[in-house]
Amino acid sequence: MNKNIGKVDKTIRFLIGFLAIMAVLVDVVPGVWANILLIIGALMLITASINFCPLYVLFRIKTHK
Repeated sequence: MNKNIGKVDKTIRFLIGFLAIMAVLVDVVPGVWANILLIIGALMLITASINFCPLYVLFRIKTHK
């Protein structure tokens, strides 16, 4: 598994993931949308922490130098 996420991309993913999970925990988003946002937030944090995004491979995108 090669790294395909750069520093800026990683920072943005961590920020989006953290804010999404916090929005769910603070009860800003209700119902089914909370579950969807929680999944998206978790995926963002996971992909940022392992520096790999499977969708980037599919579309042949690489932000890591």
